[in-house]
Amino acid sequence: MSKPVFIHSDITRSLPLYKEGDREINVSDSCHMASEFLLNKYGDNLSFPAFNYDFGGSLVFDVDNDSSQVGSLSEHIRLSEDYCRSPIPFFSVLSKNKDLCKYSPECHPFGKGSFFEWLHINNGKIIGFGTRTMFTFLHYIEELIPGGPMYRYKKEFNGLLKTGEGNKEVVCKIHVRPKNGITAYDFIAIEQDLRLEGILVDDDKYGISCSMECSEVLPYMLSKYENDPLYGLTKESKSILMKLTDNCSSRIKESDDVVSSDKNNMQDVVNTLREDEIGSLSLKNFSIDVVNVVSSVLTEEEITIESNMDNTYTWDSLNHMAIIVSLKNQLGIDFSPSEVANMTSIGNILRKAHEGK
Repeated sequence: MSKPVFIHSDITRSLPLYKEGDREINVSDSCHMASEFLLNKYGDNLSFPAFNYDFGGSLVFDVDNDSSQVGSLSEHIRLSEDYCRSPIPFFSVLSKNKDLCKYSPECHPFGKGSFFEWLHINNGKIIGFGTRTMFTFLHYIEELIPGGPMYRYKKEFNGLLKTGEGNKEVVCKIHVRPKNGITAYDFIAIEQDLRLEGILVDDDKYGISCSMECSEVLPYMLSKYENDPLYGLTKESKSILMKLTDNCSSRIKESDDVVSSDKNNMQDVVNTLREDEIGSLSLKNFSIDVVNVVSSVLTEEEITIESNMDNTYTWDSLNHMAIIVSLKNQLGIDFSPSEVANMTSIGNILRKAHEGK
């Protein structure tokens, strides 16, 4: 079997690599063509994320039926019969390796015995296929930091797995990021550092596909954390966390995660906006709801009033459509096809909402 390859994807942006001429193709055909392209390019030992983040609320993970929340290609692969899905809440993975899909009553998505440990041990490669959102492996590296990362705390989720063999209890142990927004990654800076080191490289002349070797990125990142325990975070997060960790002498605790402060912080930001831009108090409150909806899609980002497609790493074309759908379903904001392309910032979304008031 060929070298293991873990693929993060954005079908929309990867089209030029496998689309023939100007022929229009639907999502299903695009996914099929993309999977064939990847198979021919990287071999048959492919794995894909099938992440679903609902377990945190429901404490139930239906392994066979819960959809993948990380893209059309991932969902297309999940529905195929060639791959099995690991019974891991939050961070399940699709693979042809049956050993990676075995049930365990206790699981560590990024710890001992995890898929990401297997990927590392087997000298795996990580691919960004049409996307730069490919840093999930970072959380495995964080687990290797002695004592764990300063800016996350350990949490257990006791829940239920629904499988073809019946319902099974599961305990999922994972380092979580505080919900109050004090931990925000600067993925753009991380990418720049990895590119300067020659670790993250482009795999095609268009700059559509990029890759990095686990064996190269892991020691580099660990050396960065050794020199700076808060490496890879935004300046704002570092400033707050330096106080909470007593200048990095202790890790944050669950008691530092005051969820209500998240809404208060957002309200403070809203209150700094000009009245002629955001309008009435009711619309200011509504803006908090918009931020929360976008945050629910871009789970690895800290979303604020200032967030847009340029400064928010995971706000790519695929997640953009997920945001549009979520805004319609949760807040009743509907956009015409011509408006969708312009809703690339929280500000633009709020201005559109203001027009409809």
